[in-house]
Amino acid sequence: MEKKITAYYSRFEEIYHKENFPKWFKFINEHNKQFGSLGYKCNCKFCPGSRVNNKPEHELGHYAILQTPLCEDIKIVIVGNNNSWFDEKCAEKALKEVKPLRFKIPERNFYTVGNSKFSKSLIKAFRSLEAYELLQTHTVGINRTWLQTGGSSINISKMKEKMVNGLSIVEICHIWTEEIISIMNPKLVLLLGEKAQRLFSGKAADAHGHGNFFVQHCRHPSHGGQVQFEKDLKIGIENMKKFSKKYG
Repeated sequence: MEKKITAYYSRFEEIYHKENFPKWFKFINEHNKQFGSLGYKCNCKFCPGSRVNNKPEHELGHYAILQTPLCEDIKIVIVGNNNSWFDEKCAEKALKEVKPLRFKIPERNFYTVGNSKFSKSLIKAFRSLEAYELLQTHTVGINRTWLQTGGSSINISKMKEKMVNGLSIVEICHIWTEEIISIMNPKLVLLLGEKAQRLFSGKAADAHGHGNFFVQHCRHPSHGGQVQFEKDLKIGIENMKKFSKKYG
């Protein structure tokens, strides 16, 4: 499994260049000029170039496919947007975290470190259901769009130029994300947010035909969605248990 999934890192590396996506690369080159040679702006008082009025953020153009290591017994796969920042308090640390993630499956579990709002939301939801062990040892996280887009989802609209086989970056990520999940073949797939719920042709439960796993559509926990996300998560876990009994 690991070898098959790692191959997608090489495949994406091969197509992700300015010849295929000139508009996107032009956008990020212009966008990143504001960060200078450091590649980030911060206000944490600990990194070079920090200023009091800076909002922590770093250059765009980096990407991550998985946000967690692979585990031996994958029960749940969570699909959401790429974290705005992998460390929301320090942009220097966030940039250092994301840079290596383009090359390989992460060794660190960014769902349980608690350095981003997304991570904290997941931890809170699973703990409220007394299911934190599921998140910690049986869950794999994969991004809907692999390129990190920062604090604004508007940047995703810049990725819609169609170049590779008539597909955009977003469309390629969706197709390959489905394929990676099928390789993992978990018990439950949680699709967080409206855009992620377009995966598997928008089909939930067991109607998707991509493997013997249950697909649960969930409210994304951000922007006031925490309570509903926890309700959706509870339904997903309950259905996972029923589905597991059905298929073994």
